[in-house]
Amino acid sequence: MLRLVIGFIFIDFGWSKVTRQRAQKAVFFESINLKPGVLFVWIVGIIEILAGLSLLAGFMTQIGALISSIILLISLFLKKKHPDSFESSFGYLFLCLIIALSLLVSHPGFYSIDLGL
Repeated sequence: MLRLVIGFIFIDFGWSKVTRQRAQKAVFFESINLKPGVLFVWIVGIIEILAGLSLLAGFMTQIGALISSIILLISLFLKKKHPDSFESSFGYLFLCLIIALSLLVSHPGFYSIDLGL
């Protein structure tokens, strides 16, 4: 169940970056010296969508969980440094990190395509 929840969350994170919040996130990426911002919005958004789909399908679950964990660690660091740059609260991002880490060290679940590494 946690795999499905975090999968949907990451699909939503990525989809909102490449659609609704593209301009806002591009400005943010450029403000932290990741230029061109639009390119990084697309890269991060697509990675988040692919990681979410991986978790949702249960395919390469631990790799998707590792990617999600790295993204969430970076997000938590940036949330501390730039509190107004993220809609999500620190607690929400931390909870997502705990879920991703639990998927990283555990079996992907009964209804998954792959087996644990």
